[in-house]
This record gives sequence, C-alpha cells and structure tokens, in this order.
Amino acid sequence: RLQAAECYLPQPNPTFGNPAFETAEFRVLIVRLSPFRDAARSLPHLFLAQAVRRVFPDAYVDMAFFPPLHDRQLFEREGIPYLVGSQSLRSAEEFDVVLISNAYVLELINLPYLFLHSGIPVLSGQRGEQWPPFILGGSNALATQAIVGSDGDAIADAIFFGEGEGQVEPLLRCLWRTRASAKRERLARAQAEVTGLWIAGSVGGHVEKAICRAPAFTDLVTDYPLLNDAEVGTARLQINYGCPAFCSFCFEGYDRKPYREVPLESVLDAARSLKRQGCAEIDLYSFNFNTYSGIFPLLLELNRLFDRVSFKSQRVDILYATPGLLTAEIAADKRSFTLGIEGISRRQRAFLHKSLDLDAIRGVLAALLREKIREIKLFYILTGYETEEDILEFRSFVSELKAMRRRSNPGIRIIFSVGLLVRMPFTPLRYDRLCLEEEPWRQIIGPVKSACETNGFEFRVPSPWDEVAVSQVLAMGGTWLLEPLLELAQQGHCYDLVLTSGYWQ
Repeated sequence: RLQAAECYLPQPNPTFGNPAFETAEFRVLIVRLSPFRDAARSLPHLFLAQAVRRVFPDAYVDMAFFPPLHDRQLFEREGIPYLVGSQSLRSAEEFDVVLISNAYVLELINLPYLFLHSGIPVLSGQRGEQWPPFILGGSNALATQAIVGSDGDAIADAIFFGEGEGQVEPLLRCLWRTRASAKRERLARAQAEVTGLWIAGSVGGHVEKAICRAPAFTDLVTDYPLLNDAEVGTARLQINYGCPAFCSFCFEGYDRKPYREVPLESVLDAARSLKRQGCAEIDLYSFNFNTYSGIFPLLLELNRLFDRVSFKSQRVDILYATPGLLTAEIAADKRSFTLGIEGISRRQRAFLHKSLDLDAIRGVLAALLREKIREIKLFYILTGYETEEDILEFRSFVSELKAMRRRSNPGIRIIFSVGLLVRMPFTPLRYDRLCLEEEPWRQIIGPVKSACETNGFEFRVPSPWDEVAVSQVLAMGGTWLLEPLLELAQQGHCYDLVLTSGYWQ
C-alpha cells in the first residue's frame, strides 16, 4: 500500500548487520529530510551508518526518510508517526540518539513538519528526558538559523557545523559513555569533546567548524548497508572536498574551504574495496571532478575495475586547458556533459567571479560537438543585474552555438538550465541586495528563454519563483524565522519535489 514500499522490506535487511532491537545496547536512527527516491543516491546517511558501526559493532542502526504524499496520507489515517525507522518500524523516542542530515535549504522546512506529525515536541526546551538527543548536521548546517530562536532554543537539541569525518565517532562514544546523565549534561560534555557542536539553549559564544584537513581512505564510505534501490550496484566514491575556485556565489566553495584531495592510492584502495563487495558501477562524488590532480591515472584504473565509471559536473576552463582530458572522458564512455557557464555575459561572469572567457567556452563546445555524445547541459545563473547589453551578448552566443551544432552535430541534445541567484551566507554575495520581487526576474528570464528556444535549444528554470524566494529568505534571514517556520508547519506546509502552495505568500 506504500508508495515508498521499497524502504520497508517485510524481512530484516541483513546488510544492516543489526541485532534484535530489544537486545541492542545502543540504537541510532539516521534521518533524511527528503523522500527515499530523492536521497537514495547520496552519501550522508551511508556515511553516518558506517560511523556508527565502526564505534558500535553491535548497535542497532536504522534509517528514516521523509514520507512522500501518498504515504503521509496513509500514515495519518492509520495513526502512524511520519518519523519511523524503515528497518525496525519504531518511532524516534525508542532510539538512543537521532542523527538528522540536512542537505539543502528547502529541506529544513520538513523538520518541524516531521516532528509535529510524529508526536515529538517541536522545540528542544519542550522535550524531556524521555526523548533522545536530536542532532542535526549536513551540508546546509551553516544556513540553519531558521530553526533557532532568539533565546537559543531550537528545533534540534544540537547542530553540528562542518565535516563529520573524525567527529561523529567521538560524538557517539561520548553520548554512550554519559548515558546515565541528564541529556543537557551529556550534550555539554560532547560539545567539549567534539569540534563543531553547538547546543540548543546556548546564546553567544563561538563554535569552531569541523574540517577534515587530510582526508584518507578511512574517511571514505566503503562499508554501508545496501538499500532496496534500483541503483544498488552503483557505489559513490568521494575524491575531493570543496573547490579550489572562489566564485562569489558558491556556498560549497566557501563553506568547504580549503580545497583538499583524497590521495590517489586511498581512492583506489576504496574503489577496490567497493569492487570486492560486488559494485559493478562507480560514480565519482565531487563538486568538480576534473579539479582532481590525479584524474588521468584515476580514470584509467577505475575503468579497469568497473563496468561503468560516471562523473558529472566539471569546470570548463580545466577541460579546455588540459590536453587529452576530453579524450580520456570519451574513452571512459562519458556521453553526457554538464558544464557550469554561470553568467550569461562576460560582465556577469566577472560579477560572479567565474574565471571563464568566451574562447574557452567556444573551444570546449566545438570539441564536444565533434564527438559522438548524447547531450550537453549548460548551467547558467541570473543575478538580477542583467542589462540589455548582457542579453544581446548572450543571444549572439546562442546563435553562434546553433550554427556550430548545425555544422558539426545536428542531432545532439543541448539543454540550457537557467537558475536565479540565491545569495548565501559566508559567501561574498551575502552583502548584496536581495531580489525578492518576481517581476524584475520575469523581465530577464523572458528574453533569455526566447534566445534559447528561438534557436532550437531546450530551456529550463530548475526552481519556480516561490522556491527561489523561500530559499533566499531561509538562507539569509535570522532567528525571527523560527515563528513563521513553526506556524507554516502547523498549517501543513512541507517540501516534497515542490513547495506546498502558498508558502511564500
């Protein structure tokens, strides 16, 4: 009867390695704020499961995902809490600790909604000792001020800032060692021992962000439970952290500084471990995979090991300036290319601090059009400052690309994906004005869309206006956001592929 039935197998999943729930001495629930269909191909829940198992081989490890609409309605009718372990079918209060991963801004909306529909008091100060510590982390942790009130109370009992490598294990050990103490005391002890942990109720003070300064084999995800997903035979392998560029808009680039690479031998050791476990395909997990200095020997060895090696977004300037890189990618059977151009003109790229000139863009596209590939995706960001001159320059480029395609590869699919700039904290653009009226954006999107479609290219806006606006306010607003966040959750608003109607209003 469940839309996400693949989560809830009728028999225990042996790859979790769990003891009986009743006899387990330590029980950890890992929560994703997106449905299984959207989160299954990412790493955070697998990373956390590996960390728990390394510390407690006999722990009960479970995972919960945000239920899709059909299942939420069914759970509501049957009196089932929304936040329920997929393996144990137990609710959150039966666990010793709950680890919540928040990957992006809009997911945060689902946290109070999940609590309200699971019988969990929404604020930390309202939850007594019968409730386990709820600890939130993830790549969006530095933009989670919306779940914290002005008095320091928060929806989560604690927020972890930074990278969990080397920190999750001591956090769990501390919570286990102090299990006889009051929850507040346990968290205070953990804060003293773990870099990056902030505790609800704290006002002022400074928390140092956790950074994995020298990533190695032990930091990679190689030992994890297999979930009932169509791509269960595909492993994700992280090869670097952050990005060496300083694009002014990029949260990833500034949040995860400095740029670090996992040593080649460590990556290959992890790859061989995944191969021995039966993985047939591997997907390189990286913000820009071609920044990796050992990309040539890495691709060569991985293609010896696996049936297929996939890798997605890459920097155009590196692809243009590195002899033989495109040839190596084609030899590795890459047939779809994702390229971040960002600004629609030279002036706009300069504003975004995107060091990419037109010669590099032309050179890469001309080379791609000579190859037997399936599609090219070009990603752009509109800043709200585009002028008629910028649009004319973009229109000229699109017309030129049309002629290039007609000459070289008329059958290839080219997609223009054009998003609206969200100013993020900790980036230089956090000081820029916020564009929170839709009409000025329409006046820019219209001509850009026309330039693409009249030249025969596909055009997409990845996020509708209300999602862009809500993301912007949640990312840059302050503690005053907690009240509307809770009120809208009580009204039944959430994010599941789309934002529920009326949230922005």
